[in-house]
Amino acid sequence: GCPPVGIRLPLPLDTKSSAVQEEPARRSTRTMAQQQERDLWGFDVDGPVPECLIEIRARSEREWAALVASSGEDACTSGTVEAKELVRRCGIAPSRRHELWMVWSGAQALKEDRLAGYNALTLKAAEDAYREKHTAQFEQVEVDLERTFPEHSFFRKGDPRGGLDILRRILTAFIVDSPEVGYTQSMNYIAGFMMLVVNLDKPLAAEELASAEEDAFWLTYALCRRAISGYHSPDLRGLRTDLHVFNTLVAVKMTQLSEHLTQLGFPKIDFVVSRWFLCCYFGVLPAETAVRAMDLFFAATHGGSALGRDGPTVLMRVGLALLSWIEPTLLAVTPSDSIRACMAIQEAGKDVMCAAELDMLLFTAFEEVGELHTIHQMRTRLDHATGDEDGAAATGITAPGTGKRKRRAGARVWEADAARAKTRIVTRSVAAEEQADSQRPAGMPISSPGKPTVKSSRRFNGHTVAALKLSCQDNNA
Repeated sequence: GCPPVGIRLPLPLDTKSSAVQEEPARRSTRTMAQQQERDLWGFDVDGPVPECLIEIRARSEREWAALVASSGEDACTSGTVEAKELVRRCGIAPSRRHELWMVWSGAQALKEDRLAGYNALTLKAAEDAYREKHTAQFEQVEVDLERTFPEHSFFRKGDPRGGLDILRRILTAFIVDSPEVGYTQSMNYIAGFMMLVVNLDKPLAAEELASAEEDAFWLTYALCRRAISGYHSPDLRGLRTDLHVFNTLVAVKMTQLSEHLTQLGFPKIDFVVSRWFLCCYFGVLPAETAVRAMDLFFAATHGGSALGRDGPTVLMRVGLALLSWIEPTLLAVTPSDSIRACMAIQEAGKDVMCAAELDMLLFTAFEEVGELHTIHQMRTRLDHATGDEDGAAATGITAPGTGKRKRRAGARVWEADAARAKTRIVTRSVAAEEQADSQRPAGMPISSPGKPTVKSSRRFNGHTVAALKLSCQDNNA
């Protein structure tokens, strides 16, 4: 039941534009059966859900039940090595995702510490005097409400479940909680998806509904205010820092692609991939793919693991994997048609629809990408170079008033990080090859005929991924 694994090439600009213009008309002519086709999260899709995704969900439920039977409930909530290995292999069981995201993100502790917190925030947000004082932010929330997942019936105007009303209360509560930070665009996608994770789109009793709404708020709070702190601040400090680090990683680990993008006029790809990080891939990747990525995110956030020291490291791994998937497409783009590179990056991952593709994406992110131990060092050096006030101004995503001197300082750090890391990897590679040569029996050729050379996971690239995807396709045939 799985579609063939492959890389979907972006449409030419004029074709894609016309397709967007014709979308309303095309949808209006669909049959009723086609209109009712939805994925596992309730999003409208053009075809049936691949059976393999349903099967992997069932397998996940069985394996988590087996873990509880052998090690008890604490093995799940405490995030044991076995539990996190299950997250890597098949994701969190759907029946346990709400509970484990709450615990692993710290949202449950926040909810218990501030028992009347959410209700008090919503009451304050409903006061006319307070709304008038923060008119601009409340107006921005209203603008973004109907932009949130229009392909999901729960977020459509007039839906009897009141999805937009719930989303409004959650977002305006943020304004009251931290007026100096308040609401920032893209938080609506995070909050909206958290509403689906806690089953607010399902029939719930009144008491369950109120508790689930509060859980959605605290999940969003734990993610935006703690796990990715600074991504949604007025100066975007945390986002700009991590985009700087991501640029460095692309330059080091995907040298050919980085140099080609520079020739295309994209020496840094911040402005293209910033939405990946701001939305935590919600609304960027297919729903099930984004959820599996965030399972790994929260597993890493909860005390760290082999999956990463923190959540943002997981976001970077997934970003590098997405770029590697479309690397052959990007390398084929010519400078005269550079807009196709932007389109390919924006569409990256949207064809990860079946279990085989999803597993291969995560394999690329956590096996092929290799070690990312220098991320925290790069963040620290960048903050010192640019100052604590303006943060990482090295990237193209800059806050109003960021000085040119600090942007230049950040750029120098970016170039130094890339050069330092490249030198380290080359040195290690040469040393490894010299050691292998010294241990090779006399007369043995460097590369035995008919036996493929095993490459280090540090040297992953689009061709490696393409070969893995072909192998995956053969296995599904």
